[in-house]
Amino acid sequence: MADPARLTASRGGNRAAAIRLINRITNIVADGATTRAQKIHELQKKIVSLEDKITTIEDIDKAIQEELEPEDVEAEIEAADTHNQTLRDARDGFTFQLKTLQDAEDAANATLALATAPVVPAAPATPGPSANNAGNFRRHLRKCHPRPQEALRQFKSHQEYLTSLRERHNVSNKRFESTVKIGDVVLVHNEGPRLEWKLAVIEKLIIIPDGEVRATKIRTAGGKTNRPISKLYPLEVTETIEISSPPSQSASSVPVPATRPKRKAAIAANERIRNMAEE
Repeated sequence: MADPARLTASRGGNRAAAIRLINRITNIVADGATTRAQKIHELQKKIVSLEDKITTIEDIDKAIQEELEPEDVEAEIEAADTHNQTLRDARDGFTFQLKTLQDAEDAANATLALATAPVVPAAPATPGPSANNAGNFRRHLRKCHPRPQEALRQFKSHQEYLTSLRERHNVSNKRFESTVKIGDVVLVHNEGPRLEWKLAVIEKLIIIPDGEVRATKIRTAGGKTNRPISKLYPLEVTETIEISSPPSQSASSVPVPATRPKRKAAIAANERIRNMAEE
């Protein structure tokens, strides 16, 4: 069991030490001969010491309260809290003063760094493009992107051309009249962009029992497959197909060119491409 008298004496000594610390801190703040950096350094150490003293005093207060009679505890708590609050207020005030000094020191250091920073010369302005440079640039673009190629690309993607190709697929009296034959070069319709449609050559016509041609066997760069005529766009090009002679005839193959007179739409299209290429 602790001796209340000894605890009270110990608390008194710590309270006196805390008061001395407060007086020292007050003198440090008021000293005009001390630099701001020195004050910050001293205040940091003294405030830590004051915090330790306050913690020690509060621990002794609890020990004393445990040794007192119940009727004396309330008065002891009130007296201890009053004294300890004075110490805490002093600590908080010094902490605020320390923060103010630190902010002022940081601002002064930033100003000094800005004032002593080397001056970087501005980069010379880049002159704008002259009329000659602009002309050279346009000529360079024309070399990189020849107009005939651009005209051909636009023409291939034009809806009118594909529409004219599909005119060859006629529906008359609800009966489909085939306009393709072996050797025709066609575009194969798919769901992608028209510029990505594949070219193919018709190798065989598939005739249904009623005698109509509804599908064909085609050859593409990727191999051979079957496609319905409705998915084919005949071009104005025909490939020469070698047709094998019947077994009763000679074994030699006779190249049979499949020809078709050019349509007016194709002639007009070729003329249009030439005109655009010559511009």
